[in-house]
Amino acid sequence: MVVPEQNEMVVLEPSFEVPSRHTIGRDCMKIFIEEKKKLKKLFKSERVCLTTDTWTSLQNLNYMCLTTYWIDGDWELQKRIINFYIVENHKENDWKKIEECLHEWGIDKVCTITVDNASSNDRAIAHLKKKCKWKDVILNNDYMHMRCSTHIVNLIVKEGLEEQHESIMRVRNAVKYVRSSPARLKAFKRCVEKEKIDSKSLLCLDVETRWNSTYLMLDAAEKFEKAFERLGDEEQKFIEYFDYYELNQEECEGKKGKVNKGDYHMASMAIRMRDKFNKYWGNIDNMNWFLFVAILLDPSLEHTSKDKDSIQDNIFMQLDGEDDPVQNIHSFKIAKDVLAIPVSTVASKSAFSTSGRVIDAFRRSRSPKMVEALICTQDWLRATPQIDLCAIMEDIEKFEEFEKELEGSSSCATSKDI
Repeated sequence: MVVPEQNEMVVLEPSFEVPSRHTIGRDCMKIFIEEKKKLKKLFKSERVCLTTDTWTSLQNLNYMCLTTYWIDGDWELQKRIINFYIVENHKENDWKKIEECLHEWGIDKVCTITVDNASSNDRAIAHLKKKCKWKDVILNNDYMHMRCSTHIVNLIVKEGLEEQHESIMRVRNAVKYVRSSPARLKAFKRCVEKEKIDSKSLLCLDVETRWNSTYLMLDAAEKFEKAFERLGDEEQKFIEYFDYYELNQEECEGKKGKVNKGDYHMASMAIRMRDKFNKYWGNIDNMNWFLFVAILLDPSLEHTSKDKDSIQDNIFMQLDGEDDPVQNIHSFKIAKDVLAIPVSTVASKSAFSTSGRVIDAFRRSRSPKMVEALICTQDWLRATPQIDLCAIMEDIEKFEEFEKELEGSSSCATSKDI
């Protein structure tokens, strides 16, 4: 919150008293406590799913975000951040903090916990299964661990990019050279004009840990390929800066056999990506079976009797308590539990965008408790249904028109009586 200067407020409204930062802090904490009490009552009757992720602030403090998901009585998917707290590091004792948080909130019915593929998360969930006393567990919590699908996709893509690391590094060096000084950028623009390249896009440098930004860098650089070639002909410094060379043809032929150079690299990339894919999704035993239940619950898909194998039958029977899962496949109990399961930790990561504004370079002195209160309360208030002023105004206009009609009809009746 940005509070105007005292002198500015005196000019705008002389009678207004600007509250101190301590007063504002107390008011924010009061709202946080009141909203937390309401949410605690709600969790007593709901089975929830969880996601968690970690983040390092400008204060060099490690924060963990814990987010809950469930489907309410109106069949609306709900999401709430329930904790944003400090942890010692990103690897150890995560399960203790999660256990403390769930105990504080009175949450004892958990369906799944979605996390990324770090080995520390495997140990954390294993500890939670042993230490926490859950109510109404599903299949002994054997499928409580849900791996983040977006993280797996990211690992698969990065594995493929490793095969082309040398080529990507060359493009990255070329873009760095052009963007390193105004003079070099001006020289590059001259080359673009000479080659008559009609493109409004600009060169962008990627973040090496984010493959989607690498794609954007390559996509932009490809449009200026001829401009880079001309820059190499006209600028000797570019050749020195950018180590431009071809792979040894004999070495490549020795690896590829009868396959040409381009096909070899594409095939090698595909093999690496396939192996990474199979590590997580290639074997049914490595996958969470709730994913199959969600597919069977999808009304847009047609299923045959082959879809109902013994594993899925067992899950349905455990969830719904009935011997015939086919008759109860659309049971609200199954659907509310399974369809609320998040398959990625994106929602927890999005909280870090907000936290980056709460703890920026000018707000480093905020206490961890206040940071948690601000982030959680903002999430709760935004999720609360807001009053639709437009709809209310329309209703008022309709009511006024109705009143006019009544007044008009009553006046006509009065005149007739006279």
